[in-house]
Amino acid sequence: MRDYRDAKSMAQTLREALGSKAITISHGESLELVSKMLGFADWNTLSAKLQGERRGVQAADGPAASVDERAAKLAEQAAQRVAISFDPRRFDKFVGYYEQRPGIFFKIYRENGRFFSRITGQGPVEIYPESETKFFATVVPAQISFVTDAGGQATGLILHQGGLEMPWKRIDDAVADRAIATLQERIKHNRPQSGSEDALRHLIQGIVSGHPDYDEMGTEQAQAVRDQLSDLQQLIGSTGSIKSVRFVGVADVGDDIFHVEHENRLFRWSIGLDGGKVVRSWVSSGG
Repeated sequence: MRDYRDAKSMAQTLREALGSKAITISHGESLELVSKMLGFADWNTLSAKLQGERRGVQAADGPAASVDERAAKLAEQAAQRVAISFDPRRFDKFVGYYEQRPGIFFKIYRENGRFFSRITGQGPVEIYPESETKFFATVVPAQISFVTDAGGQATGLILHQGGLEMPWKRIDDAVADRAIATLQERIKHNRPQSGSEDALRHLIQGIVSGHPDYDEMGTEQAQAVRDQLSDLQQLIGSTGSIKSVRFVGVADVGDDIFHVEHENRLFRWSIGLDGGKVVRSWVSSGG
């Protein structure tokens, strides 16, 4: 079976399948779609994980994990699960919002006796109890462990997926609701984040020069750019100077989408900011 390490071949298969139905997408777009299907925020994040794994990746939950350790986690996460009897009212202490990165929320909720999770930009996933604090999905090999305090209240969760253990911190519902409402307004009115075009131009200039401004990036974004710098330079470095940058919309995760026309090529960029710093970006050839 294929897993996240086969992302590039999966993306090619997806492009070919869609092409047979007269649906054309770029290679970059197929990588983005496959990354989301595998549970990652975007291709930059998945690519960084893949490149990091080759040299002993810094796992989300602590020290560097070896390939053997990652394989063991993958096997454990793919193991068959059995749901236990669980009083739905006991689930209410987990209900709420959790945040991994700025603007990316994990919503935990229940509908009568059924339990659900939903990550920003993705559809709802039903989860099933296997213990008092651990739940599993059936649509993908993934589990959620809730972290609780001495009083039994949830303070965070850990997403077990793709051989990784990714922590999310619980945040106040009102804070999340405001952020989500702001995002919906931006999407509705097609309004970019303040400074996103300038930040994108600065990011591209840094990549082309070979000296990105890592101080103006979030930690994961900076690592992703470091890991992919040579590939990014090869992709955009020989396409000439920028002729125009045009904002085209807001993605469902809140990132701004731009068409950047160089002298010899057109690119589609998405960029997400937090506190003025670039925390996410993605580029593909074509509009």
